[in-house]
Amino acid sequence: MENDSVFSEKEFEGKLKISLSAASGALPIADAAVQIKKIGDDGTRTLLYLLKTDSSGETQTVALAAPSAALSATPAQIGKSYTVYEVEIYKEGYYPIIAQNVAVFPGVTSLQPFTLQPVTEQDKLNGEWSRPIIIRDLEPNELEGS
Repeated sequence: MENDSVFSEKEFEGKLKISLSAASGALPIADAAVQIKKIGDDGTRTLLYLLKTDSSGETQTVALAAPSAALSATPAQIGKSYTVYEVEIYKEGYYPIIAQNVAVFPGVTSLQPFTLQPVTEQDKLNGEWSRPIIIRDLEPNELEGS
């Protein structure tokens, strides 16, 4: 058999869209810069996409590599059924965000929301306005083999 895989090429690709807001989701954040990066095994970061949010606070949907869906077909499968990326968000007047471990699953479009925190005048006086907020716990739990 030339290709004995039961999975299509689409299942080796996932999609991601970022949504930004402030005021507990009530205010969409337009014209924010969003970077999507792949982190190599050695820790090097490669910029894959540089996006801007639209008037509804959303980026365009982008395609990203993801592992085969076969990795999550049964509980006995070992390995991650997703790939993680790093997302960096910048908008003047708001604290920057660096989100590590944003999961992308094969054959799925994920919407990842973020709420931006405005920089106050006191923060500017204290020199705190440029320090990013780092989010490390976005990675989903792995399936365990039985």
